[in-house]
Amino acid sequence: MTVKLVYRGKEYEVQEGMTVRDAIKKVGLQPETILAVHGGKLLTDDTILKSDMKTIKLVAVISGGSRGVQLPAPGPQAQAAKRAPTIEEGPGVRVGI
Repeated sequence: MTVKLVYRGKEYEVQEGMTVRDAIKKVGLQPETILAVHGGKLLTDDTILKSDMKTIKLVAVISGGSRGVQLPAPGPQAQAAKRAPTIEEGPGVRVGI
């Protein structure tokens, strides 16, 4: 029996009985960059594919950063950020962290 893997609109058929990791490799993808989901639950790399798992959704792992965003230089602002949070009462409440 086969299990269908769906990744970015493409469908792949693999045999049941192999691990998620091996199935991802078999279709030419890198397991380190993919998450497998079945029935709304994340599958681990060592999960064995079974016939009752008709369709496995593969999701690309994406990471990001602060590209193009300048971080403040160390100085008074950085020191202020290290202090304990403060609350000042007045017209409205201001919380500084």
